[in-house]
Amino acid sequence: MKYVAYLDESGTHAGSENLVVAGYLALADEWIAFETEWRTALAEYGIESFHMTDFSNAAPPFNGWSDAVRQSCLQKLVSVTNRHAWGGFYLTISLAAYRRTITPGADKWLGGPYGLAMVRCFFEMGDALVKVDPARQISYVLEDGARGKGQVLKVFELNKNKPELGLIELTFANKTRFVPLQAADILAYEVYRARDRQLSSKGILRPQLQHILELPILGGVMTESDMAGWARVAEVGITVNPHMSRKQARKLRSMHGP
Repeated sequence: MKYVAYLDESGTHAGSENLVVAGYLALADEWIAFETEWRTALAEYGIESFHMTDFSNAAPPFNGWSDAVRQSCLQKLVSVTNRHAWGGFYLTISLAAYRRTITPGADKWLGGPYGLAMVRCFFEMGDALVKVDPARQISYVLEDGARGKGQVLKVFELNKNKPELGLIELTFANKTRFVPLQAADILAYEVYRARDRQLSSKGILRPQLQHILELPILGGVMTESDMAGWARVAEVGITVNPHMSRKQARKLRSMHGP
């Protein structure tokens, strides 16, 4: 079956201490039903799109909303996600730990912290789905305006032929047109706000969003030892031959996976 994962990022701005990638996975047909319900919900509140940063800061078009209206809108949108998504994913990377652990050469091969976060996402989602659908095929949709787009494209190209990942397509899209990215934006924003806490506790989310945990959510904070493992994988390609082709590098990585 064909699945689509919509993922958003938070923390790529200057001065950020952490990078977060988060979002949801569902069958392609289920996202069609999701979009219809989501747009209907937006219309009920007189808005064309939902952006969590603007919502949380009462910026237009959310300025002047009462607390009751705000809570009602957010509850309705998250409920739409709960009805249609199979589950969620998030990964947090400490940028200070990344800089301590990843050499410049490994950074280049990994595609930076955003690229590393995405390749971890590819593996996590592939592993989770293979248990229920060994022949699964997964497309990924990311926000077009995110910093690090080139990093992620590079990582995708290096890994798309690995059968264990089930990767078939990577698309960068506009949040207004591709509304599942707006749902991913809510989760990414909340995880970024609570980046120092663990998902095993409902404390990661504010009380009004704890019902997000009605869905199974994979993920966690990437440790320095885990980053070091990925750095060693990258260094295999660098130390053997810094000028090797991408095809050769992919082969080495499949032999020396983390």
